[in-house]
Amino acid sequence: MSGMRADPLYIDSREPESVYRVLEYHSPWRVLMTKLEYGDIQGLYILMERKHLPDLYQSVVSNRLFEQMLGMSIMADNEKLLPVLGIHGTPEEIPIEVNWELVYGAIASVAIRYGVQIIWVPAIAVSYT
Repeated sequence: MSGMRADPLYIDSREPESVYRVLEYHSPWRVLMTKLEYGDIQGLYILMERKHLPDLYQSVVSNRLFEQMLGMSIMADNEKLLPVLGIHGTPEEIPIEVNWELVYGAIASVAIRYGVQIIWVPAIAVSYT
């Protein structure tokens, strides 16, 4: 494709293929699949962990979120990248009763403790047109 930048956008190989296809279609960068040590998406200046809201909740309850964010923030600092937690989904997508104070507190903690930027969108539109 003409006009495509040389800088690649790396997608963790454990991500769903649909994430790869959407980014490949919409991104001006070369999109490559690889196994990332931390995060799900890595670009020239950014390292992002992508969490669907139900997965975020399970990560908070299991304490896995804090381990992931600590590792990601250390790597981002070493590589001079901006660490980002990208959250997508709506409360209706979680089939159980949720302690939202716990979730919001964890998100605030991630931002304050680890310097991770938070992006929250209700849904990720999957479109190839």
